[in-house]
Amino acid sequence: LFHPMAVTDKESCSLGRRIYESFETVVILKEQIRVIDDVWLRMLHHLRAGQMEEDDLVMLRSLVLGANTEHIDFLKPPWNNCVLVTPRHAVRNAWNHAALMKHCKESGERLFVVNCEDRIWDKGRWRNLTNAEKYAVATRLKNANRARKHDLPRSIEIARGMKVLVTGNIQTDLDLTNGARGTIVDVVLDPREPSIGDEEIVELEYLPAYVLVKMDKTRASQLEGLESDVVPLQPLDLTMQIKLQSRQGERSVHRTVHRRQLAIAGTYAVTDYRAQGQTIPFVLVDIASPPSGKLTLFNLYVALSR
Repeated sequence: LFHPMAVTDKESCSLGRRIYESFETVVILKEQIRVIDDVWLRMLHHLRAGQMEEDDLVMLRSLVLGANTEHIDFLKPPWNNCVLVTPRHAVRNAWNHAALMKHCKESGERLFVVNCEDRIWDKGRWRNLTNAEKYAVATRLKNANRARKHDLPRSIEIARGMKVLVTGNIQTDLDLTNGARGTIVDVVLDPREPSIGDEEIVELEYLPAYVLVKMDKTRASQLEGLESDVVPLQPLDLTMQIKLQSRQGERSVHRTVHRRQLAIAGTYAVTDYRAQGQTIPFVLVDIASPPSGKLTLFNLYVALSR
């Protein structure tokens, strides 16, 4: 399990080896407790090994929307609260937006648009980004696929009563970790925020001071004045590196951008990557091929094993 391949730091390699060898107990998990349907579990075993059988394919085709789903009413429980699992970020964003608009229309809640706060520490003070730096951030988000997975979003939409999941490790010992789920019970605005009229959709000028989220599962102690499992989530501060040309165009200039944003996202639709480790009772699975690349065996297995 541990093999030092192309390691240049021999001291770190030796330390890693000693740490690895200190583990003396191996735990083998034999019982599968997430999937309780024997037919579905059998299909997943075949799918994971790449050995799908005809019976598996027939069963899956019978579940495709339009084939044998006339008896399912997606306007009534439990299917009105099902989650879409998709490999496509554009589909996830569009689905979450539509679901949130539907929630606000039915509940009468106001939708808040929360834009991130990007700043740079320069010459002993904070300043906003120049147009060139904003362009460098946008280009980075477009091209740096691996790095942007850990970025905070430029803009999010939230509302009271909205179902959300945490997208960062805020407090791991309290189960406030990446993928934790909950429901927004209140949005506490920044004291500097101008007064809000009767608008149904409000684009905030400042980040909220915090949002109160009732977590589905948490080890946090009950806070005074709040219901059980309700915790305040403040904006996080993460950094990203950008590169832009100097005015003379002779060399590249590197900048560190500090971005503040709420580390939450709508959970009406999630990507298959984000669905890992989740147990979701009722799901719709998007198995269409993405516009670029292809739907891999890993993507499909993760989505179907929720």
